Amino acid sequence: EEFPLLIRSLERFAVAKAALAWRNRQSKMLEWSYWICALANNQFEVSHAIGEGDVMTSSFAVALQAASCKSVAAVLDSN
Repeated sequence: EEFPLLIRSLERFAVAKAALAWRNRQSKMLEWSYWICALANNQFEVSHAIGEGDVMTSSFAVALQAASCKSVAAVLDSN
């Protein structure tokens, strides 16, 4: 139940972002990619993704600070 909700939420985000990009005459929509934290990190062994004692070196922080990161979508459950 939760994974389909995640996918539907990301689809809505992508559609809204595409509409805004089209309205602003941006044509690089096919170059967009999405980094999904829950899928990008091994959830059973997260120590490798946490960073070396500094949260700013974690894989998540590095991804957010990348020049290619243009926006962020936070998908929350009802809890």
